[in-house]
Amino acid sequence: ISPYSLLTLQMIFGLVLFSIVSYCTRLKTDLAIITADRATLAYVLLAMVTFNVGNLLIFLSIQAKNATLAGLIELCYPMFTVLFSLLLFKV
Repeated sequence: ISPYSLLTLQMIFGLVLFSIVSYCTRLKTDLAIITADRATLAYVLLAMVTFNVGNLLIFLSIQAKNATLAGLIELCYPMFTVLFSLLLFKV
Protein backbone atom coordinates (compact mmCIF):
# COMPACT_ATOMS: atom_id res chain seq x y z
CA ILE A 1 0.00 0.00 0.00
CA SER A 2 1.33 3.43 -0.85
CA PRO A 3 2.15 5.94 1.89
CA TYR A 4 -0.48 8.30 0.48
CA SER A 5 -3.23 5.66 0.71
CA LEU A 6 -2.21 4.66 4.22
CA LEU A 7 -2.15 8.27 5.42
CA THR A 8 -5.53 8.90 3.80
CA LEU A 9 -7.09 5.92 5.53
CA GLN A 10 -5.52 6.87 8.86
CA MET A 11 -6.75 10.44 8.57
CA ILE A 12 -10.30 9.34 7.67
CA PHE A 13 -10.39 7.00 10.67
CA GLY A 14 -8.99 9.74 12.91
CA LEU A 15 -11.52 12.23 11.55
CA VAL A 16 -14.45 10.00 12.41
CA LEU A 17 -13.14 8.88 15.80
CA PHE A 18 -11.97 12.24 17.09
CA SER A 19 -14.96 14.12 15.67
CA ILE A 20 -17.20 11.95 17.84
CA VAL A 21 -15.00 12.45 20.91
CA SER A 22 -14.69 16.19 20.28
CA TYR A 23 -18.42 16.60 19.68
CA CYS A 24 -19.11 14.95 23.05
CA THR A 25 -16.68 17.27 24.83
CA ARG A 26 -15.71 20.81 23.73
CA LEU A 27 -16.06 21.06 19.94
CA LYS A 28 -18.38 24.07 19.91
CA THR A 29 -16.28 26.01 22.42
CA ASP A 30 -13.04 25.21 20.61
CA LEU A 31 -14.46 26.17 17.21
CA ALA A 32 -15.61 29.49 18.65
CA ILE A 33 -12.11 30.14 20.01
CA ILE A 34 -10.45 29.22 16.71
CA THR A 35 -12.77 31.34 14.56
CA ALA A 36 -12.65 34.34 16.90
CA ASP A 37 -8.93 34.96 16.52
CA ARG A 38 -7.06 34.88 13.20
CA ALA A 39 -3.74 34.13 14.90
CA THR A 40 -5.21 31.07 16.61
CA LEU A 41 -6.67 29.92 13.29
CA ALA A 42 -3.28 30.36 11.62
CA TYR A 43 -1.57 28.33 14.37
CA VAL A 44 -4.14 25.54 14.08
CA LEU A 45 -3.72 25.41 10.30
CA LEU A 46 0.07 25.45 10.65
CA ALA A 47 -0.11 22.59 13.17
CA MET A 48 -2.30 20.56 10.81
CA VAL A 49 0.02 21.11 7.85
CA THR A 50 3.19 20.30 9.78
CA PHE A 51 1.58 17.19 11.31
CA ASN A 52 0.62 15.85 7.89
CA VAL A 53 3.96 16.73 6.30
CA GLY A 54 5.78 15.02 9.18
CA ASN A 55 3.72 11.85 8.80
CA LEU A 56 4.28 11.84 5.05
CA LEU A 57 8.04 12.27 5.44
CA ILE A 58 8.21 9.39 7.92
CA PHE A 59 6.43 7.07 5.50
CA LEU A 60 8.53 8.24 2.58
CA SER A 61 11.72 7.66 4.57
CA ILE A 62 10.61 4.10 5.32
CA GLN A 63 9.86 3.57 1.65
CA ALA A 64 13.16 5.11 0.50
CA LYS A 65 15.48 3.24 2.88
CA ASN A 66 14.35 0.71 5.44
CA ALA A 67 12.15 0.69 8.51
CA THR A 68 15.05 0.17 10.91
CA LEU A 69 16.96 3.26 9.79
CA ALA A 70 13.80 5.36 9.63
CA GLY A 71 12.83 4.17 13.12
CA LEU A 72 16.23 5.08 14.54
CA ILE A 73 16.05 8.55 13.04
CA GLU A 74 12.48 8.99 14.26
CA LEU A 75 13.51 8.02 17.79
CA CYS A 76 15.98 10.92 17.77
CA TYR A 77 13.33 13.61 17.29
CA PRO A 78 12.89 14.38 21.03
CA MET A 79 16.60 15.19 21.16
CA PHE A 80 16.24 17.52 18.17
CA THR A 81 13.16 19.10 19.74
CA VAL A 82 15.18 20.02 22.80
CA LEU A 83 18.08 21.24 20.65
CA PHE A 84 15.93 23.45 18.43
CA SER A 85 14.01 24.76 21.44
CA LEU A 86 17.27 25.83 23.01
CA LEU A 87 18.41 27.46 19.77
CA LEU A 88 15.10 29.21 19.02
CA PHE A 89 14.19 30.35 22.51
CA LYS A 90 17.74 30.80 23.85
CA VAL A 91 16.85 29.26 27.20
